[in-house]
Amino acid sequence: MKNRKVIIAAGGTGGHIVPAISIAKELMKEGVQILFVGNRNSMEQQLAKRHNLDFAEINVQKFYRKITLAHIKFPFKLIKSIIDSKKIIRKFKPNAFLGAGGFVSGPVGYAAHLQKVPIFLQEQNSYPGATTKILSKYASKIFVGNHDAIKHLPKEKAAYSGNPINQNAVTEKDAINFEKFGLRADTKKIFLFGGSQGSVVLNNAFFPIISDLLKKGFE
Repeated sequence: MKNRKVIIAAGGTGGHIVPAISIAKELMKEGVQILFVGNRNSMEQQLAKRHNLDFAEINVQKFYRKITLAHIKFPFKLIKSIIDSKKIIRKFKPNAFLGAGGFVSGPVGYAAHLQKVPIFLQEQNSYPGATTKILSKYASKIFVGNHDAIKHLPKEKAAYSGNPINQNAVTEKDAINFEKFGLRADTKKIFLFGGSQGSVVLNNAFFPIISDLLKKGFE
Protein backbone atom coordinates (compact mmCIF):
# COMPACT_ATOMS: atom_id res chain seq x y z
CA MET A 1 0.00 0.00 0.00
CA LYS A 2 2.78 2.41 -0.90
CA ASN A 3 1.91 6.06 -1.58
CA ARG A 4 -1.59 5.58 -0.24
CA LYS A 5 -3.41 8.17 1.86
CA VAL A 6 -6.20 7.66 4.37
CA ILE A 7 -8.10 10.35 6.22
CA ILE A 8 -9.47 9.30 9.61
CA ALA A 9 -12.08 10.99 11.79
CA ALA A 10 -13.25 10.03 15.27
CA GLY A 11 -14.06 12.01 18.36
CA GLY A 12 -16.08 12.68 21.43
CA THR A 13 -14.88 9.81 23.61
CA GLY A 14 -11.87 7.55 23.92
CA GLY A 15 -14.04 4.62 22.86
CA HIS A 16 -14.07 6.07 19.34
CA ILE A 17 -10.67 7.75 19.29
CA VAL A 18 -8.40 5.02 20.67
CA PRO A 19 -9.46 2.34 18.12
CA ALA A 20 -9.05 4.90 15.33
CA ILE A 21 -5.51 5.68 16.46
CA SER A 22 -4.69 1.97 16.69
CA ILE A 23 -5.83 1.52 13.09
CA ALA A 24 -3.88 4.60 12.01
CA LYS A 25 -0.65 3.29 13.55
CA GLU A 26 -1.02 -0.10 11.86
CA LEU A 27 -1.67 1.53 8.48
CA MET A 28 1.38 3.73 8.94
CA LYS A 29 3.50 0.61 9.42
CA GLU A 30 2.39 -0.37 5.90
CA GLY A 31 3.53 2.96 4.50
CA VAL A 32 0.10 4.62 4.42
CA GLN A 33 0.03 8.37 5.00
CA ILE A 34 -2.56 9.29 7.64
CA LEU A 35 -4.38 12.54 8.34
CA PHE A 36 -6.51 12.61 11.50
CA VAL A 37 -9.38 15.13 11.54
CA GLY A 38 -11.13 16.38 14.66
CA ASN A 39 -12.15 19.29 16.82
CA ARG A 40 -9.70 21.88 18.04
CA ASN A 41 -8.51 21.51 21.67
CA SER A 42 -10.23 18.14 21.85
CA MET A 43 -9.36 14.70 23.17
CA GLU A 44 -8.81 13.47 19.62
CA GLN A 45 -6.32 16.27 18.95
CA GLN A 46 -4.40 15.54 22.15
CA LEU A 47 -4.21 11.80 21.47
CA ALA A 48 -3.35 12.25 17.79
CA LYS A 49 -0.49 14.59 18.66
CA ARG A 50 0.71 12.19 21.37
CA HIS A 51 0.99 9.45 18.76
CA ASN A 52 2.66 11.74 16.20
CA LEU A 53 -0.27 11.74 13.78
CA ASP A 54 -0.82 14.64 11.40
CA PHE A 55 -3.95 16.46 12.53
CA ALA A 56 -6.39 18.81 10.79
CA GLU A 57 -8.87 20.93 12.74
CA ILE A 58 -12.55 21.52 12.09
CA ASN A 59 -15.24 23.00 14.32
CA VAL A 60 -17.98 20.45 14.89
CA GLN A 61 -20.86 20.97 17.29
CA LYS A 62 -22.59 18.01 18.87
CA PHE A 63 -26.36 17.88 18.42
CA TYR A 64 -28.09 17.85 21.80
CA ARG A 65 -31.64 16.55 22.07
CA LYS A 66 -32.46 19.09 24.76
CA ILE A 67 -33.73 22.32 23.22
CA THR A 68 -31.17 25.09 23.69
CA LEU A 69 -29.78 28.10 21.87
CA ALA A 70 -27.20 25.76 20.36
CA HIS A 71 -29.94 24.26 18.16
CA ILE A 72 -30.20 27.54 16.27
CA LYS A 73 -26.47 27.57 15.57
CA PHE A 74 -26.20 23.85 14.80
CA PRO A 75 -27.26 23.86 11.09
CA PHE A 76 -24.88 26.71 10.26
CA LYS A 77 -21.95 25.11 12.10
CA LEU A 78 -22.70 21.77 10.45
CA ILE A 79 -22.61 23.30 6.97
CA LYS A 80 -19.38 25.15 7.85
CA SER A 81 -17.77 21.93 9.13
CA ILE A 82 -18.70 20.10 5.91
CA ILE A 83 -17.23 22.90 3.79
CA ASP A 84 -14.04 22.89 5.87
CA SER A 85 -13.85 19.10 5.58
CA LYS A 86 -14.15 19.31 1.79
CA LYS A 87 -11.22 21.75 1.72
CA ILE A 88 -9.11 19.39 3.82
CA ILE A 89 -9.99 16.45 1.57
CA ARG A 90 -9.19 18.38 -1.61
CA LYS A 91 -5.79 19.34 -0.22
CA PHE A 92 -4.88 15.92 1.22
CA LYS A 93 -6.35 13.89 -1.68
CA PRO A 94 -7.02 10.68 0.31
CA ASN A 95 -7.60 7.30 -1.28
CA ALA A 96 -10.09 6.41 1.44
CA PHE A 97 -11.92 7.76 4.49
CA LEU A 98 -12.26 5.87 7.75
CA GLY A 99 -14.85 6.95 10.29
CA ALA A 100 -14.60 5.43 13.75
CA GLY A 101 -17.66 7.05 15.28
CA GLY A 102 -18.48 10.13 17.26
CA PHE A 103 -20.21 13.25 15.98
CA VAL A 104 -16.98 14.67 14.55
CA SER A 105 -16.78 11.92 11.92
CA GLY A 106 -20.16 12.90 10.46
CA PRO A 107 -19.29 16.03 8.45
CA VAL A 108 -15.92 14.60 7.39
CA GLY A 109 -17.57 11.40 6.17
CA TYR A 110 -20.28 13.28 4.30
CA ALA A 111 -17.66 15.54 2.71
CA ALA A 112 -15.77 12.41 1.63
CA HIS A 113 -18.98 11.14 0.02
CA LEU A 114 -19.41 14.42 -1.86
CA GLN A 115 -15.81 14.17 -3.05
CA LYS A 116 -16.38 10.55 -4.14
CA VAL A 117 -13.80 9.21 -1.69
CA PRO A 118 -14.45 5.55 -0.68
CA ILE A 119 -15.88 5.39 2.84
CA PHE A 120 -15.13 2.75 5.47
CA LEU A 121 -16.53 2.68 8.99
CA GLN A 122 -15.48 1.04 12.24
CA GLU A 123 -18.20 0.59 14.86
CA GLN A 124 -17.17 -0.48 18.35
CA ASN A 125 -20.57 -0.87 20.01
CA SER A 126 -23.31 -3.49 19.92
CA TYR A 127 -25.77 -0.79 18.85
CA PRO A 128 -24.34 1.60 16.24
CA GLY A 129 -24.26 5.29 17.00
CA ALA A 130 -26.23 7.85 15.01
CA THR A 131 -23.23 8.93 12.94
CA THR A 132 -22.42 5.37 11.88
CA LYS A 133 -26.04 4.71 10.90
CA ILE A 134 -26.19 7.90 8.82
CA LEU A 135 -22.89 7.27 7.04
CA SER A 136 -23.64 3.56 6.52
CA LYS A 137 -25.68 4.36 3.39
CA TYR A 138 -22.54 5.80 1.77
CA ALA A 139 -20.03 3.26 3.11
CA SER A 140 -18.30 0.59 1.06
CA LYS A 141 -17.66 -1.55 4.15
CA ILE A 142 -18.50 -1.37 7.86
CA PHE A 143 -16.27 -3.20 10.32
CA VAL A 144 -17.94 -3.99 13.64
CA GLY A 145 -16.52 -4.99 16.99
CA ASN A 146 -19.70 -6.74 18.13
CA HIS A 147 -21.78 -9.27 16.20
CA ASP A 148 -25.02 -7.66 17.41
CA ALA A 149 -24.22 -4.45 15.55
CA ILE A 150 -24.71 -6.21 12.21
CA LYS A 151 -28.46 -6.45 12.89
CA HIS A 152 -28.72 -2.65 12.81
CA LEU A 153 -26.63 -2.05 9.69
CA PRO A 154 -26.82 -2.97 5.99
CA LYS A 155 -25.94 -6.68 6.17
CA GLU A 156 -24.24 -6.70 2.78
CA LYS A 157 -21.78 -4.06 4.03
CA ALA A 158 -21.19 -5.10 7.64
CA ALA A 159 -18.42 -7.51 8.65
CA TYR A 160 -17.25 -8.61 12.09
CA SER A 161 -13.62 -7.65 12.71
CA GLY A 162 -13.39 -7.20 16.47
CA ASN A 163 -12.22 -3.95 18.01
CA PRO A 164 -8.68 -2.69 17.34
CA ILE A 165 -6.37 -2.47 20.35
CA ASN A 166 -3.13 -0.69 21.07
CA GLN A 167 -0.48 -3.39 20.71
CA ASN A 168 1.94 -1.39 22.84
CA ALA A 169 -0.48 -0.83 25.72
CA VAL A 170 0.49 -4.01 27.57
CA THR A 171 3.55 -6.17 27.07
CA GLU A 172 4.96 -9.20 28.81
CA LYS A 173 7.52 -6.95 30.44
CA ASP A 174 4.85 -4.96 32.24
CA ALA A 175 4.56 -5.84 35.91
CA ILE A 176 1.31 -5.10 37.73
CA ASN A 177 1.67 -3.81 41.27
CA PHE A 178 -1.31 -5.60 42.83
CA GLU A 179 -0.57 -4.18 46.28
CA LYS A 180 -1.22 -0.72 44.89
CA PHE A 181 -4.84 -1.79 44.37
CA GLY A 182 -5.10 -3.64 47.67
CA LEU A 183 -4.87 -7.06 46.00
CA ARG A 184 -2.69 -10.10 46.61
CA ALA A 185 -0.39 -11.43 43.90
CA ASP A 186 -1.31 -15.10 44.43
CA THR A 187 -5.06 -14.94 43.75
CA LYS A 188 -7.25 -15.07 40.66
CA LYS A 189 -8.36 -11.66 39.50
CA ILE A 190 -11.42 -10.44 37.63
CA PHE A 191 -11.08 -7.14 35.80
CA LEU A 192 -14.38 -5.65 34.69
CA PHE A 193 -14.83 -2.42 32.81
CA GLY A 194 -17.30 -0.84 30.46
CA GLY A 195 -18.05 2.47 28.85
CA SER A 196 -21.11 4.64 28.36
CA GLN A 197 -24.38 2.69 28.29
CA GLY A 198 -22.63 -0.67 28.36
CA SER A 199 -21.21 -0.05 31.83
CA VAL A 200 -24.70 -0.03 33.35
CA VAL A 201 -25.48 -3.45 31.88
CA LEU A 202 -22.20 -4.87 33.19
CA ASN A 203 -22.73 -3.43 36.66
CA ASN A 204 -26.26 -4.80 36.91
CA ALA A 205 -25.12 -8.25 35.80
CA PHE A 206 -22.00 -8.39 37.97
CA PHE A 207 -23.00 -6.92 41.33
CA PRO A 208 -25.39 -9.74 42.34
CA ILE A 209 -22.61 -12.37 42.06
CA ILE A 210 -19.75 -10.46 43.67
CA SER A 211 -20.18 -12.09 47.10
CA ASP A 212 -20.13 -15.60 45.58
CA LEU A 213 -16.95 -14.83 43.63
CA LEU A 214 -15.22 -13.49 46.74
CA LYS A 215 -16.10 -16.67 48.63
CA LYS A 216 -14.44 -18.68 45.84
CA GLY A 217 -11.19 -16.76 46.25
CA PHE A 218 -11.50 -14.28 43.41
CA GLU A 219 -10.45 -10.68 43.80
